[in-house]
This record gives sequence, C-alpha cells and structure tokens, in this order.
Amino acid sequence: MRIGLLTYHKSYNCGAVLQTYATCRLLKELGHEVELIDLRQPEPIKLRQLIFIPRFIKFHRFCKKFYPSLTRHYKTVEELRKAKLDYDCLLVGSDQTWNPLISREQCLAYFLDFGEEQVRRVSFASSFGVNMWPESHKELLPAIDKLLHRFSGISVREVTGQNILKQQFSLDSNLVLDPTMLHSSYAEITSSIILNHRIVCYLLNRNDCQLDMARYLSYKMGIPARMIFNGYPLRGFEYCYPPAIKGWIEQIGGAEIVVTDSFHGLVFSLLYHRQFAVIPIANGLSSRLLDLLDLVGLKDHVFTSQEELEKNMEVLQRPIDYERVDRILAIYRKQSIDFLRGPGGQVRKLDKDNRPAKVLKKDTILKVKNGRGLDN
Repeated sequence: MRIGLLTYHKSYNCGAVLQTYATCRLLKELGHEVELIDLRQPEPIKLRQLIFIPRFIKFHRFCKKFYPSLTRHYKTVEELRKAKLDYDCLLVGSDQTWNPLISREQCLAYFLDFGEEQVRRVSFASSFGVNMWPESHKELLPAIDKLLHRFSGISVREVTGQNILKQQFSLDSNLVLDPTMLHSSYAEITSSIILNHRIVCYLLNRNDCQLDMARYLSYKMGIPARMIFNGYPLRGFEYCYPPAIKGWIEQIGGAEIVVTDSFHGLVFSLLYHRQFAVIPIANGLSSRLLDLLDLVGLKDHVFTSQEELEKNMEVLQRPIDYERVDRILAIYRKQSIDFLRGPGGQVRKLDKDNRPAKVLKKDTILKVKNGRGLDN
C-alpha cells in the first residue's frame, strides 16, 4: 500500500525526528511504501541559536540517511489542498499533531482536510498534548468533528486523548504506544551504549525548581549531573554541547539516572532500562508523561517539588522491575502494531464497499496497572 504520512518531521527536536523515523520504519517493516508529506511547522533559527548550527547539520544528515522520500515542499496548507496526491491511505501522527497550540493555522491539515474524499484516513498515536481542548481554538471544533468522522481508524497514544475524542466528538478510539516504543532497539543509529555514571538531565524547561532538584539529587547520590539540552554552562552541571539524534540516545541510554520533563526523554529511559525521575512543570502539558507512567505503573517516579524528592529518595535507589515494564509494553506493542495491519488492521486497502465509519467500534484495551489486568 502507498501511504502518505503527515507528521512533525522537519524539526530540531530529537523526539519529533525519532517518532517520524520510528513510524516510517514500522510501516516499511509491514510492507508498505511510505512518503512523507512535506508540510512544515515554522521553526526559524534565531541569532542566539547560531551556536547550534553544527547540531542542525547533524539533524539534516540524519533525516537524509534515515527518512523515506518526501513530497515537494508545500509552503502553505492551500498548496497541499490543491495538490493531486496518489495514495491508498493518508496517515497522521504521532507526536502532538492534534495540538492546535502547535499546529496553529495549519491545524485542520493535521485532521487530514486534504486529499480525495475516498482515500482512507487513519490516525496513528496522535496526541493532543493537553488535558482538554483549548478555549482559544473552540471555533475549530465543528470543522474538526466533520473531518474526524471521515476517518476509517482513530488511535491516540494517551488516555487523555481518548477522553477528548469521546467528550468533544463522541468518538471512541484505540490506545496505542508512541511509535518510538514499538522498536526495542535503535542499534542501526547508535554505537555501543557505554554507561557514563552520570545523572543525565534532559529538561526542556529548566526552571529554577527543576535545576535545584537536579542539583540536590546529584549532591545526595554523589553522582555528577550533566545537562544535555542547554547552549551554555549552568552552575552545578557538567557542560555538554546539545547532542543530535545519535548522541542523544547514547547519553540517555548510558545514564546512571535520567532527569527529564520530556515525553521522549521518559520513553528512551524506559527502552534502555534506566533509573529516572520525571520533574514536570504545572502548565497542563504533562498529561502524556503521566499517562505513560500510569500505564507502566511508575507514577511514583514523578516529583513536583524538592520536598517531595527529599521524602521519596528511596524510590530512585530501588531498582525498577523492568521485566514487568517490558511485559506491559509487549502487550501494547502488539495491540499497536495490530491496529495497523490486517486482518482487521486500519492500514490496508479498502474493500469495494468500505465507507468511513461514523463512530469506531470500541475495542477492549487491556490496561495493566499495579500488576492487574483492567478493562479500560
């Protein structure tokens, strides 16, 4: 099958690039032909970011080596809507493709408002990235409701996403893993993972509270802290020029402990069986981290204040039962891949009389929590 994939593929964010790569890798492993639809989110380079040019070059090299072919670059959504596209299926996801605060004026494109009417439309692990639909974008809801009801299959990567779809659009959806979690190894990208005996800090926000908590953890555990996402040195942290994809995976994969507020920072901590601490900020954008931690039964690794960290240091000194985590992820990995492939999968050729369902049948999703199977 020929698939046109729309996602956040052109970015200098490790998570965005890796989820694009992971999605394309999975689709190709399932025997499909994949092309990236080249609609981009504006990401201009500011003067103060010139220090990152070597890193940006590495991103470009990675994409050139590991991405499938791209369409021509569509400068506007209008150009994309006018284009004659030759696909059996249009696929959107993963990442926060359904977060209007990110997609902004391109929002409707990520609900696939382009292409021929009869083309199969599917979402795979799409994320809203927020707890509820933003009030500032409520005027888009009627158009989005109409677009979503054209989809043949809808999957999201968080329970909060399922809730939004149910409450706002009366749609049931499948819960799947982020595509980066559907591959147990990234050896084709990395060198051998070498343990670095460091607290590796991948903090996107780096507010004073987060930095103080990371410094405290370094002091109490007697392990140097290394910041891998900052252009200049910070007091109390080893300086590390922000790595591109390969180095980023190797830093997290080799850490003694990972401190992060990033969804994909958490994902790769789990994939590489690292000890970790999640330090979210109170901005309503942490639901995806909390949902994933709830899924694998590790919400005790969230720390919202230094006082909470001080009281619960034993959590980070207790080995994580990664055999159990891997069993849980294996269940969802199978369900996620089964969503895409036949029989009954969503990414397959349409039958002659197939029509987009108005409401998906709700699958029973096995949710494993605290060692017990629960119907979600």
